[in-house]
Amino acid sequence: MFYVSKVSPFLFGVGLLNLLLSVGIKTYSGDIYLSSLIGAYGFLGTILVGAMYQIVPNSQNRKLIIPSASYVSGALIGSFSPLLLLGFTPLALVLYLAGTVFFYVQVLFTIRNWLPITVKFLGVSATYLLLSISLLNLSHFTGAFPFQLAIHTLTVGSMLNAVYGVEMAWIPMLMMETLPIRRATKLFWAKQVSTLIFLGSFYASNSYLIALGGLAELAVALAFIYLMYTLFKNRRMPSQVPPVIKVFLSAFPFLLGGMIVGLLSANVRYPQILSLHMNLVLFSFVAITVFGGVAHLMPRILWNWIFKEKGFTIADIVSDREINKFLEIALPLMVVFLAVDVAPYPLKLASFFVYLAVVLAFLKITFLSAVKKLTEGKDGKGKEA
Repeated sequence: MFYVSKVSPFLFGVGLLNLLLSVGIKTYSGDIYLSSLIGAYGFLGTILVGAMYQIVPNSQNRKLIIPSASYVSGALIGSFSPLLLLGFTPLALVLYLAGTVFFYVQVLFTIRNWLPITVKFLGVSATYLLLSISLLNLSHFTGAFPFQLAIHTLTVGSMLNAVYGVEMAWIPMLMMETLPIRRATKLFWAKQVSTLIFLGSFYASNSYLIALGGLAELAVALAFIYLMYTLFKNRRMPSQVPPVIKVFLSAFPFLLGGMIVGLLSANVRYPQILSLHMNLVLFSFVAITVFGGVAHLMPRILWNWIFKEKGFTIADIVSDREINKFLEIALPLMVVFLAVDVAPYPLKLASFFVYLAVVLAFLKITFLSAVKKLTEGKDGKGKEA
């Protein structure tokens, strides 16, 4: 790892706290608008910025342009949820936009080599992230664009481009296999076309076009899953699947379910269906994928930044066994969360505590394990991963 982003752990922590906050607001107050804002931008957007601050410079084997600006961006984006909760929504939106502009300029000027398929996906993802918060500001201040367009620009535009791009790099790397570049490139362009159709349909507010765009996105998701399947099918050296890959792959059934429910919600406007769509996509697929990404990035950031000089190795901070154990706990609990959330009141209120158990289990294997090792003050005995 050539470059270490010291603002990324802060953004990861803020994002995960916002995830719990979003679930809590949705469960106890029923304020879907506030829950969506904090879940989409406070959680997902913040995590995307933190991840790209780490991944993009290393994809270029160069330092981030003006690293100190990332602290400004992190502070502006981190202030989003507190300002919302205090009632300063306009200020929260403007500051988040300013922080995203800082981030976007840094990423854009850091990238010199656009040839890798992952870099293409991440560049598009960063662009959609800036476009999304811009649309959200315009939606709030002028009403010129629908709120749903801003949200889906973030999830379908920014998030899915980032997920496909990063996993196209990490999964083959961790499996020591070669990604078929030609097929990956075709998928990249198919994704861009499907996203333009989908987002254009939201701008037109046409439910039939939304369904068409949703079907196109579903087709791209299935094509991506099949591409990853071929890596497993054709691998030259069959071996145990790394646990981070298991986490990534376990998230996709939730995405497919969320897309199918989203197709229904395009023409059937029941609050329960919209709530289930949000649960499947944001609180299940995105959250599980984030867990996998942070579990991979966080130990490497902390090792290069703090633990390397203290004699620890990456395996001292987080182990494959811990990630596998987390997955065994988290997946059943996530299914329970989805079931309990649609239960009648007051049983529905228990869904937050089920979700809290998932997040706490994840924090234990990442943040808390690192703190424990640091406070032990002794050399590690693991093997570098």
